[in-house]
Amino acid sequence: MLALVPADPDQLAVAGGEDVGELHLTLLFLGDDIAAWPDGQAQRLRELVSASAPAFDPVSARVMGHAVFNPDRGPDGDRDPCAVYLMGDSPDIEPLRQWAQWVMTS
Repeated sequence: MLALVPADPDQLAVAGGEDVGELHLTLLFLGDDIAAWPDGQAQRLRELVSASAPAFDPVSARVMGHAVFNPDRGPDGDRDPCAVYLMGDSPDIEPLRQWAQWVMTS
């Protein structure tokens, strides 16, 4: 995935939630296993990200709540529960998502 990592994840800790080392804001999910991608595609993605990552100031957003996705492990019982935060009120996030989409189509 392409993701943003919080500068101070301890501020976002929720009892029973994700480990603070796992907290991030997903810009683009790349699938469960990029090792299955065709030869060179993952390396090309790494190179594009390194060469084109926008220089930006810290991103600010409002945390509006938290929830749990798949608390029942999903319809087939094969999904892991995942604590999530609802984010918003940020003009910075959409341009970064657009950049992530551009990276994937380049």
